Amino acid sequence: MAFHGAWRVACVTLVALVSLASCLLVGAYFEEDTAGLLDALRLRQGPANTTSVADPTDAEVPASQNSKPPGLSISKKQTSEIKIQTPKNQLLKALLRKQSHGSTLDKVQLETRNLSMHNLPNASNFELRTQNRSSGPALPSALCIVGNIRTFPLVYSSIERFAKQNALHVYMVLQLGETKGSTWLKYEADYFGAKTEEVITTKLTQEAENRSSRQSMDIRRVAVVRYGGCKEYLSKFAKTQKMLPHKDCKETPSHSQIVWTRTCFEMVLQSKIVYDHIVRIRPDVGFFGDLKLAKYRRKMLHAGLRREEPPTAGDWLYFLDYSNLKSWWARVEKQAAANSDQWPYPDFFLFRGVQMQRHHFPAVIVRSSSMAECCRGLEEEGVQDAKAGKRLAKECSDALKQKAFSNFTPFFGLPTPTKHGPLRTCNIDRR
Repeated sequence: MAFHGAWRVACVTLVALVSLASCLLVGAYFEEDTAGLLDALRLRQGPANTTSVADPTDAEVPASQNSKPPGLSISKKQTSEIKIQTPKNQLLKALLRKQSHGSTLDKVQLETRNLSMHNLPNASNFELRTQNRSSGPALPSALCIVGNIRTFPLVYSSIERFAKQNALHVYMVLQLGETKGSTWLKYEADYFGAKTEEVITTKLTQEAENRSSRQSMDIRRVAVVRYGGCKEYLSKFAKTQKMLPHKDCKETPSHSQIVWTRTCFEMVLQSKIVYDHIVRIRPDVGFFGDLKLAKYRRKMLHAGLRREEPPTAGDWLYFLDYSNLKSWWARVEKQAAANSDQWPYPDFFLFRGVQMQRHHFPAVIVRSSSMAECCRGLEEEGVQDAKAGKRLAKECSDALKQKAFSNFTPFFGLPTPTKHGPLRTCNIDRR
């Protein structure tokens, strides 16, 4: 009897030791599995502070803070719960596939359920629970200001306000010289002289190089074009072009606009920054109201209204998703290459083959301190949303009366010319 009693005690003790060892092995197995998952995600994601486009499926894994079980984080605008029951290697692959879309994880908690010798190591039950958390700061957007300087010092303050409101990084391709606009228009653009334009471009170039003025808009690069012809483009700019393949150049005003807009887009792409939107305006465009890019529909190109039917639209202000820039611009280059003369003008072919919405914008082409084309695309008969157009035309006219574009911005440190004529809000087509 004593022998049998001792044998039973030994058996119970052995079973207890085996159970304890099994638990330790299971714990080590799961801990190694979770750590491996985190390490794999870190390798795939890169540094935690890398900027990327916000998306509900994005993944970002922060470094472990302590020895507690590591947590994942996922960003999602709406609270949701996803349950996964799969072997550990399949879970890892699923998460990596989700992360490969270029997204950011903001808060993900992994919890084990029903861990036992019956379902490990063959499978593990995980619960990925996303928490409703505010996303990080929005990506910046890029603004391309392309064209002749003209009235740029008069509208600069309004462009700066627009840039700050939308967190824009600013790139400029500015042409010097007295070019007063379309020859068939009665009221030409002001020209403030070579010395004034040299001061302006020097100041802007210094600002881009030093980025010292916290009060100024965020100017990244400035390119100064002296003559605007193909010889200057091919000798000075095409040689450094790496991101866009087309280097065609023809000596017409329409092709010139394509060439110098291409130059600005090239500078933006060379920055290697992932932007939200890309915006293009002329240097003589003034804003008389707020224009917030976030309010406009994604995956669309947005441009100013014209009387003509789509795809014709205003080429002096437009914007689109940055991710669509290259594919859209390739179509533009193909259209431009098929044209040999000034006609068709860019606003008649820029927007072909792209999903587009046309709008009345609180912006206007400013020809002088007393002349802004408030009725251009706003008061014209036959355009959509005529009520909003008339309202904005009145706001534009009121802004001109209040001398919104009458003075040089203090940023340039230049005196404002005293020449002021009668106020005019519509240009006259003499054709």
